Amino acid sequence: MSSLFLLLLFVLSLVYLFMKHRGTIRRSHPLAVTGIVVLFLMAAAAAFISFYYGGQWLAGRVESIFLLVIFQFVLLFVLIAVCLGILTAVLKRMESQQR
Repeated sequence: MSSLFLLLLFVLSLVYLFMKHRGTIRRSHPLAVTGIVVLFLMAAAAAFISFYYGGQWLAGRVESIFLLVIFQFVLLFVLIAVCLGILTAVLKRMESQQR
């Protein structure tokens, strides 16, 4: 259940980021928009892979289920913050280049 909630949080964060920069995305060249979509998908895939393998590694190392859940939440929030930070920086750079 917690994984579903965190996945929903990640998707909503991406939607928020898209809505915040939708003017920039609309003014961009279609090839640039395709690059942004590919970057979003790569960020989501990298976050998923990191969370999956990182979670499996943590599960093998941590004895307590309570600590495991806490570590997984921290890992996921760090991954979300890093991915969204990178994507925000790319969109801001595109926005500044269009002005």
